[in-house]
Amino acid sequence: MLSPYATVRLLHLASMAVWLGAGLLAPQDVRESLERGPTGVDALMPRLRRTARVMNASAYATVASGLGLIALGRGWATPAPIWCGLGLTLLAILIGRVLIRPAVGAIVGARDTLEALPAHARAQLARRFTLAVRAEDAVRCVVLTVMLA
Repeated sequence: MLSPYATVRLLHLASMAVWLGAGLLAPQDVRESLERGPTGVDALMPRLRRTARVMNASAYATVASGLGLIALGRGWATPAPIWCGLGLTLLAILIGRVLIRPAVGAIVGARDTLEALPAHARAQLARRFTLAVRAEDAVRCVVLTVMLA
């Protein structure tokens, strides 16, 4: 039987793995959906909402289980890299709120005019979303590196 610490650690690793992987293909899906026009965006939005729910739940589970590990482990004496990882994790969540949500809002806002938008304008919408998602990905990868160092 696993100890409480080992159980929380397993949950922490599993939730982080889900968070790392859940949105990897979203930028390509957004790009392809924008190319298909309004019907593509209509089909895209339920997929993005589902991905966002999975990513949000796994992000919060990662933070909660990380705090659980701190509480079950050394408490305030937890090594600095773990505290740094927590701060960066919160930054990754903030990036989702500040960069990704507005990018999705721009896609939804452009839905009715997509057919009239030139290809480069559609590509710019997709690029904005992609850059936001990849910024969050990059921070999460830094967190993983800091935590494993």
